[in-house]
Amino acid sequence: TDFSSTASDWTATGFSASITPTRSDSKVLVMVSTSMYINQDDNTGGLTVYRNGTTNLGGSTDQGLRPFYFYGFNEVEDFQYPVYMQHLDSPATTSSTSYEVYYKSDKNDNRLNGLRVGRESIILMEVSG
Repeated sequence: TDFSSTASDWTATGFSASITPTRSDSKVLVMVSTSMYINQDDNTGGLTVYRNGTTNLGGSTDQGLRPFYFYGFNEVEDFQYPVYMQHLDSPATTSSTSYEVYYKSDKNDNRLNGLRVGRESIILMEVSG
């Protein structure tokens, strides 16, 4: 996924996976590994995971599960760093449940898994209730 956005609201990236829990009281361990490319000075934003496109697993925090802030002393930057997120979710269903990475930033040219593209993964693991 090479995704760029300057949306002030959470924006879907298309980086997603689904699981169908076997029990309604099961939990789902969501593990995300990707990277973030920064090419602007003084950036604020974040990454989070949404369940079924409606529930932000980062809750009401403005920057979600993985906030970022980067200050580069007023210079154009060229920096890529790893991003890891984990969350133990309680979807309370036995229906197929999707988890998708969402992104927001206050600057142009930031990218999720951008320019020097690396491997990325979403691992979903059911934890029996």
